[in-house]
Order: sequence, then structure tokens, then C-alpha cells
Amino acid sequence: MIVPVLTTARLLLRPYYASMVTDVHVAWLNDPEVVRYSEQRHRRHSLESTHIYVNNLWTNSGSYIWGIYIQGSDIHMLIGTITAHCDKHNGVANIGIMVGNKDQWGYGYGVEAWDAVCKWLFEIGMRKVEAGCHYENRPMRNLAKLCGMELEGVRHDHFVVDGRPQHLLLYAKMAPELVTITAEKINEHM
Repeated sequence: MIVPVLTTARLLLRPYYASMVTDVHVAWLNDPEVVRYSEQRHRRHSLESTHIYVNNLWTNSGSYIWGIYIQGSDIHMLIGTITAHCDKHNGVANIGIMVGNKDQWGYGYGVEAWDAVCKWLFEIGMRKVEAGCHYENRPMRNLAKLCGMELEGVRHDHFVVDGRPQHLLLYAKMAPELVTITAEKINEHM
């Protein structure tokens, strides 16, 4: 499958390959503030380990990664990445995002990128998009809500952050054309 360049009002999302990885990207992965709520926080990253990670994404059927760039800026100024892992048999995709450039936090770029990737995933036949985040990760919780995702579940005390157990929140969004079956609708037909 050819993975497209996705555009939003302010962003360009380009398929991201190992050859595009820079020291700046590696620095984000090693910045405790950037990866505070990411499982990437458990290891030290290098250019080599990041190349391997990005290559492994592309060799895993149904996995994709885009670099997030601000339109009109230096095309080499990466501000983050967004990934999608698709379970094509079940029509479910799991998305993850990292806006690593802290100067770009708080401008809504994550929401724009997330929405663009969700739309593309629904266009290629995914029926559900899901994501998980740490309970204390307020920016990710806000992003999920702004993008129309609903809290589906909680895995209690799933992570340990700063020495304290923390819940994993599970969010999801169905393809817009799918009808959600509710208890009320079921009862109407009985």
C-alpha cells in the first residue's frame, strides 16, 4: 500500500523512514519531559536504535509512521511523529503520537495530526481507532476527547510513573458511518 502524505490546515504529515531520523529526534526520545508518559522512557536511544525502530515499523505489515511538519516551515524541521498499527482482520487501528518539539506544545498540532490520520484510517477500511494513555497524561486525554474518542475502559495500576502506580485509560472512536448499538436500541427491537 502506498502511504500518502496527509495535509491539514497547518501541517504536513509525510511517511517517515529511518533515513529521515536525526539527532533532534533522538534527543526527544532521551528527554525525560517529552517521554514522561511514553514507554520509550525506559531505554536510552541512539541513532542506530531509532533507525531500527522506524525500520521495524515499516516491515511490520499494517504499521505506519509519519513525520509531523508545520506547513511552510523548513521541511527538515520535524516537530513530532505519529504511528498507526492496524489489525486489518478486525478493522482496528491503534494510534500513538509524540510532539517532541516542546516549543510547539499547546498549539493544537497533535489534534490536527491525529484527526488527519484517523480520517485516513477510516478511508482505508478501519472501523475503529483506539489509543491508550496514562491517567496523568492530561494533554493526551484532551486530544482524545477533542478528536471524538470515548473512554472505553481503564486498566487499573497498569503503569508505574515516578514510583507510583497509574491507570491506563483506553479510548476509541468508531468510523463515522458505523452505528453504535446501545442497550436502548437493542431493547427497541425486542
